[in-house]
Amino acid sequence: LRGVVVTSARPGATPACRGLVTFARRAVVPRARVTWCGSAGPVVVAATTRELSSGRPKGSGRMAGLMGLAALALGKAKWLLVGLKLTKLAPVVSMVVSSAAYSMIFGPAYGCGMVGLIFVHECGHALAMRYFGLPFSPMVFIPFVGAVIQMQKSPATAAQSAIISLAGPVLGGLAAGATAAAGHALDSQLLMALGDWGFMINLFNLLPIGGLDGGHVADALHPALP
Repeated sequence: LRGVVVTSARPGATPACRGLVTFARRAVVPRARVTWCGSAGPVVVAATTRELSSGRPKGSGRMAGLMGLAALALGKAKWLLVGLKLTKLAPVVSMVVSSAAYSMIFGPAYGCGMVGLIFVHECGHALAMRYFGLPFSPMVFIPFVGAVIQMQKSPATAAQSAIISLAGPVLGGLAAGATAAAGHALDSQLLMALGDWGFMINLFNLLPIGGLDGGHVADALHPALP
């Protein structure tokens, strides 16, 4: 807090002035230097002093504020996704947001390339759903998680479910291979790095775990599998 607020009042000060002083003493700057308030009205007299703190670094308050905003954003993320799914702009808006989020950490070229490979992966699922005549929701990108396309009707057979689940990693793997090949041909470290990341993320999705593509394939083979 820079600049000391009034912490005492001259005799004869108005009630408003005294109320301001009481608030300053108890709530605002309990350790401030004593100044005064004139009797003509609640005129604040402030003196320049050093910054008062509780002993913590000056940046800790800002960090705590940022953490609070992040927690609030995560808490509202579910409603944001629901809102995006109800609009036709969901794919474009969420893609732009994800690209900006990845670009802040990895740089614009690599960040946008990551989102592009995720897009191709999800297109594999969408093409398979369309082939089997299954309706699906718009594609929604989630920063640092991936993207989501939800089937609005269950597949008729276990084979269809498995094919839909595998279509994403297959098309995504092909896109990663093409990116890596272009990187070697052009001697581009960026494209080779993106190709490696594409291989990694698509192979990771094939693990038979929970909501991953491999988990859906395992569930199609037998309900007892994860």
